[in-house]
Amino acid sequence: MSEQRQDVYERVVSVEEKVDALAKSVDQQFESLAPSVDRRFDEVAAAFVEQRRYVSSAYELLDASISRLENKMDSGFARLDRKLDQLIARA
Repeated sequence: MSEQRQDVYERVVSVEEKVDALAKSVDQQFESLAPSVDRRFDEVAAAFVEQRRYVSSAYELLDASISRLENKMDSGFARLDRKLDQLIARA
């Protein structure tokens, strides 16, 4: 029985060493990837900032175009009102 315990103990120690080696390997891989991941997150954040600027600029252009169209429509409706008023006044 003591020999079986020794075998089990040796196997457990062997598995423990393998798990420790694997944990160290994973830690090393994580440490080597961390700067790359950080850089990519920074690139994505920069892309979002650029996209926000573009969208903001596009909305400003759209707003200006809509304002011009509103002014044009207002003047057109005012002219139509004047003409209708003239027609009504003649009648």
